[in-house]
Amino acid sequence: MKHTLLLTFLLSHCLTGSATSIPENIQTEANNRVKHDLNPGIALAYNDGGETVYAFAGVANLNNQTPLTQDAVFEIGSITKTMTALLLADAVVKKDATLEQSIMTWLPDQPSQGSAQINLKQLATHSSGLPRLPGNMTQILSPDPYAEYDRDDLLTALAEQRIKPDQQHYSYSNYGAGLLGELMAIRYQKDFQSLLTERVFKPLGMDNSYADAAQVPLDLKVTGYSGKYEVPHWHFKALAGAGSVNSSIKDLMTYGLAILKADHPELKEAIQLSTGSHYEQQGLTLGLGWHIHKGVLWHNGGTAGFRSMLMIDPLQNKVAAGITNQAEHDVEDLVRHLIWPEAPLREHDFPVAINPESLRQYQGQFHNAKVDKTIKTAIKGDHLMIHFPNQPAYRLIHIGNHQFKMKLTQSKVKFQHNEQGQIEAMNIHAFGGDMVYQLKQ
Repeated sequence: MKHTLLLTFLLSHCLTGSATSIPENIQTEANNRVKHDLNPGIALAYNDGGETVYAFAGVANLNNQTPLTQDAVFEIGSITKTMTALLLADAVVKKDATLEQSIMTWLPDQPSQGSAQINLKQLATHSSGLPRLPGNMTQILSPDPYAEYDRDDLLTALAEQRIKPDQQHYSYSNYGAGLLGELMAIRYQKDFQSLLTERVFKPLGMDNSYADAAQVPLDLKVTGYSGKYEVPHWHFKALAGAGSVNSSIKDLMTYGLAILKADHPELKEAIQLSTGSHYEQQGLTLGLGWHIHKGVLWHNGGTAGFRSMLMIDPLQNKVAAGITNQAEHDVEDLVRHLIWPEAPLREHDFPVAINPESLRQYQGQFHNAKVDKTIKTAIKGDHLMIHFPNQPAYRLIHIGNHQFKMKLTQSKVKFQHNEQGQIEAMNIHAFGGDMVYQLKQ
């Protein structure tokens, strides 16, 4: 697969002392992931105290090579859950609900086999006891699994749901988050999409965010992929609160900064309520919709063709976000690294160009006395080859820092050098173990 690689860095509202671009190692990594076909497109954003910087690698659509922009709209999946929980927090602030209120309060005619003991806070903290998905959801393997699941289906599942008190602990639930969104719609007698637009998107100025994929303008809509295959967008009815939002990287940062600052005149109290600690279990802490780790608020998202990540660090005054239109390769490590530079980036072992002259230092015979085996390396054309006893030669792919990989076996070879920079040994990592071979003089 070959496609144009676009890497653009956009700056806004420059402030002295804050970042003026995405860090170089993150830029390079995003570049490489697109170049080597892991991701069709990547959008990143970072703010460390006043300035927002953006980076884009790749494209919105592989067929027409549409470039990514700040306004390109992706599916952000489960980050939606934090917005659904914000609607709940806003309802509590307006005294239209309480966190401890039973879910049956707004369903007076709904039969229940045990769901009456679930409260609204439990839906927002994944501690309701509801399973990940409703038991009557029959289209889960379809290309658009949530599209036909409506309120009648949801209420039928709830009527048949049996929950014991010992089941009410943390267990991630799309069912619970979707139910919370539908309950908010019932309370205000509006569809979830309209409610979210009215109470979150418009007040925060999120002009390119939509709670229904059908509403996204075609010229802004990013195409999703699973591996090399284009996949359809997801649509939602009753479970929209679990993952229906489509948004741009710019809007996602607008949302993240609003959560960080918690000073919006209409949503200040609701944001403060939603970002507080509301559930703890064996080192796990949750706000309303948010996971909290080391004081950092975070949530990720995933659909059939997209992955997303949003992290907010009030202590360091940082916000970082990332979205990709590839389901199989997320960008969560890039976002974590922006918040915590000590957090490692995922190793992909991308090929690194090396000229034949530089390869000469790796030629030789390497011996391991313990197993009494000698392995030879030699240059063939522009490549370094490795010869195991009684086997054909294998091509080694240079991945930088004196390291090579064997694509066929996913083994790694690292050459060790002395203080003078001369190669003196070769370490082979294969099948979970390491073996060192000394250079024969």
